[in-house]
Amino acid sequence: MDKHLIVLDLDGTLLTSEKVISPYTKIQLELAMAAGHEVMIATGRPFRASVLYYNELRLSTPIVNFNGAYVHHPLIPEWEVRHTPLPLEKVHNLLDIAERHGVKNIVAEVKDDVYIEQYDSDLMPIFNFGEPHMVHGSIRESLATGATSLLLQANGSDVESLRQAVMAEHVDALYYHEWGPPFHILELVNKEVNKAYGIQPITEVYNIPQERVIAFGDESNDLEMIDYAGVGVAMGNAIDDLKKIANVITDTNDEDGIGKFLKDYLQL
Repeated sequence: MDKHLIVLDLDGTLLTSEKVISPYTKIQLELAMAAGHEVMIATGRPFRASVLYYNELRLSTPIVNFNGAYVHHPLIPEWEVRHTPLPLEKVHNLLDIAERHGVKNIVAEVKDDVYIEQYDSDLMPIFNFGEPHMVHGSIRESLATGATSLLLQANGSDVESLRQAVMAEHVDALYYHEWGPPFHILELVNKEVNKAYGIQPITEVYNIPQERVIAFGDESNDLEMIDYAGVGVAMGNAIDDLKKIANVITDTNDEDGIGKFLKDYLQL
């Protein structure tokens, strides 16, 4: 069978509800790689929070982090990094909006460095993962470069009005993703980026046509990737909007949806 590029979202897709890779799906991915197919990760997570799974699968491919804002090859330092941050001026404009809106907290990430306005014991386990360089205090004063990702935490569940306020001024400059409860966070990256944007140059590196890209996802930040892939696969637990555009709907992340699909489709 011709070589395919298998692209895996992490949370809600490759990872079970316990945040682990199931033994069955792991075996099928190993069989796929042994058969000559390429396997890669495309996630909204930073690299430090995804390298554990990259290593567990013993991957040797580039990785897409921050929903496409940061693409690099962990094993080849000279591989051309693709980093598309929000410009610093844009970050300052967004901080102005956040302050007017009275947000609860603000976090800026620059690759694997974290800048956080207010210490929050509930948020710290998320951003401390991988032991990043962390700076507390005013982001406006401490951030000297563009941000790979900017996260605005709304007060209560008021994330929709925050989104409207942000997009009213920057609809042509930002790509956004809303975190679900309990955090009520609006995640913002450069308008140019999404997971498909991150994957496309990798298909060229491996000389794999778009029709032989198999992508798995479950959430709104997977929409462009599932639409781009020749075989876009929505997990059984995926949002309805993703299921509507997917070529296939497989079982849930807790039912080995990835492993079952690959075994049948690739005849493993």
